[in-house]
Amino acid sequence: MRKLLIGLAIVVLVLAAALVVAVLSLNRIIAANRDVIVARLQEAVGRPVQVKDVVVRFGTGLGIGLTQIQIGDDPAFGREPFLRADELTARLKLWPLLERRLEVRRVSLTAPTLRIVRNATGKWNYESLGPHASQARRQEGIVPVAGPAASAAPVPPFAFLVQSVKVTDGTAVFVDRARSPESVTKVQKIDLEFRDVSQDRPIGFDLKAAVEGDRDNVRLTGLVGPLAQRARLPLKVQGSFGPFASLNAAVDGMDLRAFMTPDSIELEQLSGNALSGTFGLAGAYALGSGGPVRLAGELRGISLQQLVSVRGHASAYAIEGNGSLRLDLRGTTGGDLLRSMAGTMAVDVAGGAIRDFNLVNELLTRVSGLPALTRMIADRIKPKYGHIFNSNETRFDKVQASFRVSNGRADTDDMTIVAEDFGVRAAGWFDLDRNVDMTGTLRMSKRFSDDVAADVKEARYLFDDGQLAIPFELRGKLGEAKPKPDTAHLTRLLERAAAGSAGQLLDKLFGGKRGAESTPGAKQPSNSLQRGLRELFGR
Repeated sequence: MRKLLIGLAIVVLVLAAALVVAVLSLNRIIAANRDVIVARLQEAVGRPVQVKDVVVRFGTGLGIGLTQIQIGDDPAFGREPFLRADELTARLKLWPLLERRLEVRRVSLTAPTLRIVRNATGKWNYESLGPHASQARRQEGIVPVAGPAASAAPVPPFAFLVQSVKVTDGTAVFVDRARSPESVTKVQKIDLEFRDVSQDRPIGFDLKAAVEGDRDNVRLTGLVGPLAQRARLPLKVQGSFGPFASLNAAVDGMDLRAFMTPDSIELEQLSGNALSGTFGLAGAYALGSGGPVRLAGELRGISLQQLVSVRGHASAYAIEGNGSLRLDLRGTTGGDLLRSMAGTMAVDVAGGAIRDFNLVNELLTRVSGLPALTRMIADRIKPKYGHIFNSNETRFDKVQASFRVSNGRADTDDMTIVAEDFGVRAAGWFDLDRNVDMTGTLRMSKRFSDDVAADVKEARYLFDDGQLAIPFELRGKLGEAKPKPDTAHLTRLLERAAAGSAGQLLDKLFGGKRGAESTPGAKQPSNSLQRGLRELFGR
């Protein structure tokens, strides 16, 4: 027992002596090479670097602490620092230190603030980071440089073999001057750690952050590398993110498989849960301004209500229903990405409603303003179809449409709405500014049409293939525009009925007050119909 205690005491003394030697060695290295260490950091980033102090740190091993760090920005982007940090600590391996060699096993960055800027031409301030060509040719290890560092004692090799990197309580500010007005996005509470850093094995990482707010809304974990494959760096990420102030959507169960090249991110697979449904996408995103963007895939079972409000703005209409969205889009980085996208989209929705918008009631009420059709929606019709006339919404069983997307606008020529008592076929466009210009035809069911015609035989003037058909147009701002019967189309429909009895029909439609227009003539029915319909519908 006594020998064991003596042995332990000797081990403790040896370790204590080694620690003292290590601390003395580290102090000598720091004292002799403070300016060299700062200069080497400056060479590595290619920017001015300021450090208040370089000190010895204790804790989980010996380390070098650089306090009050500031890295300057490219002068073309302003005078504010590119990076500020309270402290950067490099934890060192003990045994190499006994030989006066510095080998880093862990780097920690405390409370950094990073400022990322894109200018009006689409260039990023980080693009000019890195050593100059002459510095890139230097051999590894800290060597004397011009200035104060030149008089310092030679420094043994600094083996930057980092095993892990940790960022605590970081902040990143993204300033985009390519937009008008410029946009600023703030990311706070960044906790980022890279584990098992190696050149020939994937590097694990964990990230938590608060985007556009003060609560964590990004939680990711994944693998990047091996770094030896830097020409096409593999990336695997899982986790969740959102919602954000400018993107009112949350994604969980995310699974991303991608490759990072010097010029782009190649998205091999991106899947997960969002908008109460699932999605599977693939594509590519260029890292430089003016580069190509591609996105293709499908969103399945998504909520329309969440989709229309995804950009964080109040929706034009409250929409209910779930469906699928297939897309194949291409665009360009820089400027307004959404407006640059072009390609195709297809929507397929089964069951839902548009709140505060009753298309059927609006159109039938307006058409009933024709004098001959004032009783078209008779008292006995309304109770029978109360779900149409007493509702403040348009309910549907199915909506289908395909769109051609370009310049911030979506065009369609095959929008179809199917419901129990009506159907709609429409064509036109809407854009990102909520402008809409659509024309279409409302066709009431055979049952509804027969019920109307049984009361008001003149309603058959508006029949097409045995069904009441009302052409309409919708123009203006989504949420404000009201559907109106299309006078040009109605004219053509009524001309057919007027062909053999123009005077009788026109008298019924417009109350027999046509004045000089009652004179028969080849163009008379068409002119009278157009004028009369415009007066009735306020066009």
